[in-house]
Amino acid sequence: MPSPSQGGCPLSIAVSPLRLMLVAGCLAWLLSAAAAPPPTPILSPPGGEGRVRGESAPAKSLRTPWTTSRVTGSPDPPPPFKVVRAFPNLKFEHPLLMARCPGMGRLFVGEQAGVLYSFADKPDAKADLFFDLRKELKTIHLLPQAKEVEAVYGLVFHPDFEKNRQCFVCYTLRGKQTLTDGTRVSRFTVTRADPPRIDPASEEILLTFLQGGHNGGDLHFGPDRMLYISTGDAAAPNPPDPLNTGQDISDLLSSILRIDVDHPGEPKGVSPRVNYAVPKDNPFVGMKGARPEVWAYGFRNPWRMSFDPQTGALFVGDVGWELWESVHRVEKGGNYGWAAMEGPQPIKPEKVGPTPIRPALIELPHTLACSVTGGRVYRGQKFPELRGAYVFGDWETRRLWAARFEGDRTKEMPEITRPSVRIVAFGEDKDGELYFLDYDGGTIHTIERNDATAKNAEFPTRLSQTGLFADVKAQTPEAGVIPFAVNSRQWQDGATTE
Repeated sequence: MPSPSQGGCPLSIAVSPLRLMLVAGCLAWLLSAAAAPPPTPILSPPGGEGRVRGESAPAKSLRTPWTTSRVTGSPDPPPPFKVVRAFPNLKFEHPLLMARCPGMGRLFVGEQAGVLYSFADKPDAKADLFFDLRKELKTIHLLPQAKEVEAVYGLVFHPDFEKNRQCFVCYTLRGKQTLTDGTRVSRFTVTRADPPRIDPASEEILLTFLQGGHNGGDLHFGPDRMLYISTGDAAAPNPPDPLNTGQDISDLLSSILRIDVDHPGEPKGVSPRVNYAVPKDNPFVGMKGARPEVWAYGFRNPWRMSFDPQTGALFVGDVGWELWESVHRVEKGGNYGWAAMEGPQPIKPEKVGPTPIRPALIELPHTLACSVTGGRVYRGQKFPELRGAYVFGDWETRRLWAARFEGDRTKEMPEITRPSVRIVAFGEDKDGELYFLDYDGGTIHTIERNDATAKNAEFPTRLSQTGLFADVKAQTPEAGVIPFAVNSRQWQDGATTE
């Protein structure tokens, strides 16, 4: 399934004493609003005695309004950044990917259904068709069980694109059943037309792997000029890792692959001849039963990866199952846990691969995130305070963080904004300024500094300032405030909070 979100995400609400009392105040305010103005009774003798049958007592006589409230604004300061739309003329249908072609001055977006577009990196840009896999792909028949294109996941351009015009696309095919070779990574040639188009007849299929629920499919060239490919466990969410592939390096699943696309060869143990070579320094070259293309493994649903353009570090966001979301800094031969572990939680601890499990660089519980979207290390110039931070988000909770690291430890990870959009992928312009895609709305967004960053000084910081209590020490509520208690056990020993 193309959606990155395929895990559990229970609702979690943090409650402080002040917030709890504010709930009471809000309830009182709502009831007060509902009570005024009271209707004029048809017949209203003193004391309400002798009312006409069926007539309600006046609301004022049932409810005392709360008139002492001093609760205004918000207890939380505004975030330092706000989200703005980047290209007002552009709107796509469920976009999944964003890419940039060095030297061309154009950006690219791929729609889930299999359509790729390009556009100039200008605010008033309009989209041009780059490749419609649904209509133009000429190789579906090579897989007899395939009926049509299912989705497009990845697009990347060769480092020497200006010379060789090569780009690489990862897409999936759909059949009546799951297709063993239904995920493809292919090489194409781009025409020199204006606007550019992919030549459908130029396709070279580099490699294939199982098409399923978690396909990965992100493509990036590393600073070593090798092509890196992300793959998931090719399964639906439940049960976890039903193929037991997470810790198995005898296939291409649940991995980051690394191949050489400039020197076609025949990787040992792979038949027939393929249109790529396996780098000799890949970690599992020569290991019996291992696929030599595997660079790292133990991923559930690696949803978006990127290289830091300054350090060359590879960061991967991995969508969790029921409890944890993870961000990894991926290194040669690394084992990143799935499905022996989900973050710090054991899942299938009896099944562990040939190398030790490495802890995640970032672990987010499902109270904060439910479907992580891997981001980018910011190297732009517009926001010096973000430079060097790894900016990433969450598809479900719609949050954006900027993380900094000390060695293998997360030093800080402030939330920089909370967009209302569903972040499915990140991109950047030629200067390293960030974009991100909204899957639901089909729009492209960026960030700007939030001018309203001063904390609301009027918001009360003490219970005595709220207008909720006539006597705080005695906990006597003001008129119109309804006292209440939580109707459930608080602590196992029966104690309550103060």
